[in-house]
Amino acid sequence: MSITRDEAKAELQNLYDNLWLDRGTRVVFLDFTVYNANINLFCQIKLTVEFPASGGAVASKSFATVKLIR
Repeated sequence: MSITRDEAKAELQNLYDNLWLDRGTRVVFLDFTVYNANINLFCQIKLTVEFPASGGAVASKSFATVKLIR
């Protein structure tokens, strides 16, 4: 996602326009891993947004840090 709210909103609208998201979407997962070479650590990030049938959005996050390289 973008840094500014307007850019993020435009990206979400693009997902709706290209049928990646619609009223039937119940959950969106965003998983990625980053590496910090200065401290030799990987961090796995999982961001989740659930859209219950009753409406609204429920966001959650998970972070796991691990040292894999000696």
